Amino acid sequence: MKQMTVWINKKLFVDIKSDLSADEATILDTNKRFRDFLLKATGYTAKQRRDMAKKGQW
Repeated sequence: MKQMTVWINKKLFVDIKSDLSADEATILDTNKRFRDFLLKATGYTAKQRRDMAKKGQW
């Protein structure tokens, strides 16, 4: 991940710029850290966020 910008405007917004030259281990580690960040920021797991998005609650 090259850059991450986070802001709140009644909802949490996250804009990410990916590093396309990163190796697979770095990509996997970055994805785990990003999911952990979202869990702490929202209080919802990836599955819960997915289900909410499907219902149009996000």
